[in-house]
Amino acid sequence: MSEEKTLPPNHPTGMFEWSAFGAYYPDTSCDGGLCTDHDGSWTSAGIPCPFCLPAKFYEYQWGGGWVVPTCYECQEKLPPKTPLTFHDGPGLTFSADCPRCQAHTTTLMREYETDRDDVEVWAAE
Repeated sequence: MSEEKTLPPNHPTGMFEWSAFGAYYPDTSCDGGLCTDHDGSWTSAGIPCPFCLPAKFYEYQWGGGWVVPTCYECQEKLPPKTPLTFHDGPGLTFSADCPRCQAHTTTLMREYETDRDDVEVWAAE
């Protein structure tokens, strides 16, 4: 018996508005948890889907370091392991619940100087 896979509630269906491959038009979809490019090659290039695999996408996109999710409201770094929600649109956006100011808010991605050992992946899977 095959197991039916359910998509996360914020997962877009069909083509993403945001492009994982740099196009200014929808050219990306999710195929088994990897972003697939629909411009000619139809390849995944190994980019994890931010909606299915947020922690793996974060690690792929930012290397798990230096760029830290920051609360838009209080301007403080989010604690490690704070779940991020990715939102489709012309630009990929992020939100999270900030434990410091209790806001559900847009998350900024800011670069901080830090030791690699001090950085953990924020997006939960």
